[in-house]
Amino acid sequence: MIEKKLEIAKTEIWRDSETRTHRYVFRREWESAKKDEKTGPLAVVITIRPSDVEPFTTDLTLFLIEQNIRKLGNYSGFLAVNLFSSTELTKASSFASKGTDENTMETLSTALSQKGVETIIFAVGSVIHSNTIAFEQTEAIYNLLNAKQKKMIKVLVDPSSENWSHPLNPSCRKEWKLADIDPKVFDTKD
Repeated sequence: MIEKKLEIAKTEIWRDSETRTHRYVFRREWESAKKDEKTGPLAVVITIRPSDVEPFTTDLTLFLIEQNIRKLGNYSGFLAVNLFSSTELTKASSFASKGTDENTMETLSTALSQKGVETIIFAVGSVIHSNTIAFEQTEAIYNLLNAKQKKMIKVLVDPSSENWSHPLNPSCRKEWKLADIDPKVFDTKD
């Protein structure tokens, strides 16, 4: 027997209109053409930085995010946001000087408050332990969240070590392990 399935995916990006060097939000939603399948909730996935500002991208991180959000099964899409919105970052040392702009935190706050968001996943990896500016930006995003949103937080972790992970980590590429965030993580850094 042959089954025909039609799925429609919608992609939306928020970027700066002048220089096109900052991408604030990458949103992808999918829906089945079957009337009996309802659209589900959205997940927000926070990674380090975007690679480009285009809606159709070959970025491996976004591919892995979509693949794993779909595998989790109960989502109809995701919003990818980043600690740093600039696409021009090449080294961690440039995070402070050109990693964000005047719109970054405002658009992050708006994205995190979008209707349908049920889970907020920090998928920033070990950069928060090795880079003070990345740690401070992660903490600033955490502090943007209200009490209800903080209950939605999960952290992508390496299944073998339980350390914070990034979608590109080979041990997380095929299947994600999500853990609750320990809010004390922000109390340990000097």
